Amino acid sequence: MASLVAHGLGTYKWLNEDVMMKSLGISRSPYSGFIEGSVADASKNLKDVKINKDVIVRTSIGVLVRRYELRVDVGGFSHFVRINEVGQNLEGSVMLFLHGFLGTGEEWIPIMKGISGSARCISVDIPGHGSSRVQSHASETQKTPPYSMEMIAEALYKLMEQITPGKVTIVGYSMGGRIALYTALRFSNKIEGAVIVSGSPGIKDPASRKVQRATDDSKARMMVDHGLEIFLENWYNRGLWKSLRSHPHFRKIVASRLIHDDVLSVAKLLSDLSTGRQPSLWEELAVCDTNVSLVYGEKDVKFKKIATRMYVEMSKSNKGENYIIETVEIPETGHAVHLESPLLLILALRKFLTRVRKNSAETAFSEALVST
Repeated sequence: MASLVAHGLGTYKWLNEDVMMKSLGISRSPYSGFIEGSVADASKNLKDVKINKDVIVRTSIGVLVRRYELRVDVGGFSHFVRINEVGQNLEGSVMLFLHGFLGTGEEWIPIMKGISGSARCISVDIPGHGSSRVQSHASETQKTPPYSMEMIAEALYKLMEQITPGKVTIVGYSMGGRIALYTALRFSNKIEGAVIVSGSPGIKDPASRKVQRATDDSKARMMVDHGLEIFLENWYNRGLWKSLRSHPHFRKIVASRLIHDDVLSVAKLLSDLSTGRQPSLWEELAVCDTNVSLVYGEKDVKFKKIATRMYVEMSKSNKGENYIIETVEIPETGHAVHLESPLLLILALRKFLTRVRKNSAETAFSEALVST
């Protein structure tokens, strides 16, 4: 018997379970010979349905995607960042989505539409990617911006300040997850929650950092010497992408990475944002003072271990009782969670958003009682 699989947004599969707790009476009609469900049972089930507003949130308000550009100035450079926006303009309910290496903000749009009824959802082309562009105001010797973790986080902070005066829930995948975690730790006054999807705090061991720097520099040189297409063939041949390679749109996903025509900038970004160069955040996890959800795919053994270690470190915080710290495993999924299982990720994001709102409301109420 074939294994049961789930059907939903972007999964191209069928349901493995009913959305109703009680199944309908199923029988063969003596008149038509067809297998039929009981109309009486269906009517009774619908009458008994109850909505728990602490769990259920409004999902989508439509398909309109607003696209525009915002400028942020960092370190002698003006970054013109491509923005995709979906959802209601609700103060205090803003979610910012960050893609992975060679991705763009466009790939988050199906996820954003699934949450658009509950939050204003915004994805960006991270500096150095997609349609985002840069203009130099620096010296003649520095025409290319340093794509360091510090620079990108500062650019995102300034971007968030333009987008909303309130706090933001930041969602990042892989490289975007590393950026989201760094931003949440450095600019916690602006972050209400952080969802780290297949991300890490970097590398702690000095020797391992050195090896990783050399590895990423070598990959960057290969990209420049042989072109992006050859680089992508090697990039997606790694074991990390085994489950993604079976995705029905895998070739289309890979082809979408070829829109990055400035190979020199992308190669520099790969080198500058190496996990061997970014600051290790392991020591800071225990003092994290924001809500965090660590999401990983069941088949992604490496990042499952990383998420488990991160959870242990974050749980040591004496502020833990005031903040949500959770791990979420997405079943039958590899590294590219948002592409392989978008429906399950949407569900995880909705649950986290609901918990964060409830936690924020309870904290505000407690603070009000103390001040009276």
